[in-house]
Amino acid sequence: MSTSLRPLAESIERKIQPEGSLADDASPNSAASVAIRSANSASLKKAFGRLRKLSSDGATQEDLITIRGDRFVIPSAPS
Repeated sequence: MSTSLRPLAESIERKIQPEGSLADDASPNSAASVAIRSANSASLKKAFGRLRKLSSDGATQEDLITIRGDRFVIPSAPS
């Protein structure tokens, strides 16, 4: 008995984007990933807004946001 794996391989290939990431509809968990990316993007946008304000006030060392653990961090200016 010969079973072709071509349909399975083609199905998997359709779920992988050209750059190697998974398509948003690759699995039921993909919707959660999209929501997480959206929330992270909104958080980062808010952090950059605060960074601009702090930078204009001279309170930051440089225009830089890093990630430590699961938090965005804005380094302060030396005291």
